[in-house]
Amino acid sequence: MIDILPGNERVYGVTSLHGNLFVLRAGCIDVCIYTGAVSYSHSDRMALPGLEGHEWNDLTSSERHSCLCVADCAQQRIRVVKLEGSVREWPVPGCPRGISVTPNDDALLVTCDDIAELVELGLAGGDWLRRVQLCSDIQRPLHAVKLTTGHYVVSHGCARGLLGQHRVCMVNSAGIVLHSYGSTSGRLDLPCHMSVDKGDLVLVADSGNNRLVLLSAGCLQLLQQYVGCVSHPRRLHLDRDARRLFVAELGNQVVVVDLNNDRTPPSHCPTVRLLAKQSRCFQYNA
Repeated sequence: MIDILPGNERVYGVTSLHGNLFVLRAGCIDVCIYTGAVSYSHSDRMALPGLEGHEWNDLTSSERHSCLCVADCAQQRIRVVKLEGSVREWPVPGCPRGISVTPNDDALLVTCDDIAELVELGLAGGDWLRRVQLCSDIQRPLHAVKLTTGHYVVSHGCARGLLGQHRVCMVNSAGIVLHSYGSTSGRLDLPCHMSVDKGDLVLVADSGNNRLVLLSAGCLQLLQQYVGCVSHPRRLHLDRDARRLFVAELGNQVVVVDLNNDRTPPSHCPTVRLLAKQSRCFQYNA
């Protein structure tokens, strides 16, 4: 059973750290302790004064640096939260619409949508390590992840009032598109967030189509889609070691998918749904 996240507050991000679950809300991070048997218990609430509820805030974590990273879109900064409660703030050159940790867990990748740029920040001190200007085809970058090859995968929509594509693109260090998935025919609709596994497979939250999409590592070909299991997914986090997928939906729900147990039936509570591998859609080997 799962019995966590009481209340009706909107979820803006989700991640795990040291086996526990962290959920970003307006002005705070909820801490949910893992209690075994794929069960969590709400434990604490970490206050983040001045953090406004914003659709494009985001949350990720670094095991190596034992910290949580929050994208504060309104204040155009990154907040780095240590588990003991200390908070550091790092400025970024544009609106941090999405964040992720690089494969070696030593840098934070920030997607700045208003300047169409990716920025890598050193997690040790927030130094600007690299800036990648994206090509003009990527109108409205929403999120990016870095692959073990050094390439980046960027999800994007189209600028307001302009015709364009909703795609997921693989780009090199110069921001040039190498491969892409999605088209103007509606194959993707607001691909707002991604997660990547150890083999560089990319899982995409295709929010407007109410589904998750799994893309290949080499050239972003469609491997599988998962429908009927999520409603407007907005944030993804794959805990590779524990083999759990966390999906923050539009609103207040977090879906927790256990990828270990084929026989666990789905159970429900007001804010969390547990889906087992065999339930309705998930057949994914992380």
